Amino acid sequence: MKIREHTRVWPPSATAGSGVNLSQADVRDVVVGVQKYLGAKDHIGLKLRKGDGTEYGASLILPEDLLEKASVFLASHLPLTLQEVGEVDI
Repeated sequence: MKIREHTRVWPPSATAGSGVNLSQADVRDVVVGVQKYLGAKDHIGLKLRKGDGTEYGASLILPEDLLEKASVFLASHLPLTLQEVGEVDI
């Protein structure tokens, strides 16, 4: 199954950003960073960049048993568009 099929919300919810007013991340934006949230058993933090260079964060929620595999794969294949992230088979 693809990452987007394992998530509760696709595209993921935007969580932070300077000058960004989004409720959901844009699948055309580029993922430039990946970080597992300490203490959260089902969240991966994504750092995204819009075409104009604006950066913001989004929270990718996955089942706990897929979190490590997904975060290692994504971190080693950056940069990817969020659309490409959704298409990754895990």
